[in-house]
Amino acid sequence: MMGSTPSSGGTSIAAAPAQISRLGGMDSRRIPWHTLALLGKCLGLVLLFVGTLVAVLFGSFPADCFTSTCGAGVRAGVQYGILLSRLLWTFGAFGLALGAGIQRQFVLNGPTSETGESGARYLQDRATEFWLLLASIGILLLLLLSQTGAIAPAV
Repeated sequence: MMGSTPSSGGTSIAAAPAQISRLGGMDSRRIPWHTLALLGKCLGLVLLFVGTLVAVLFGSFPADCFTSTCGAGVRAGVQYGILLSRLLWTFGAFGLALGAGIQRQFVLNGPTSETGESGARYLQDRATEFWLLLASIGILLLLLLSQTGAIAPAV
């Protein structure tokens, strides 16, 4: 009795992990890294575009402000437009960096051979993702450095 494997309903407990993976347990699903990387890059580019659009539409003074004085509401609207565009640019750059990092870390597999076209393609893909990651970090750094004196409340 002591040396036998415990059983539950005619099946042994030792068979449980195999049954779990067959029934859709933790081991049966893989994380879709390629899809997550593509989604991060696409969402990042869309947020950069929308941030630029917000900056152009709401972050600039209307044409009639150059011929007459504008009220405080217009100035506040312009400042909020600039702040919103910076926020969208920050999220967009983060999406690009996240997508490039996932692509570089989890998706790109080593070449099948060290020489030839697959090795050159692998190195080119890694370099592209590295430069995209570096550009995203540069955008974030520029946003951080430009934040200090760009929008100051009127005294």
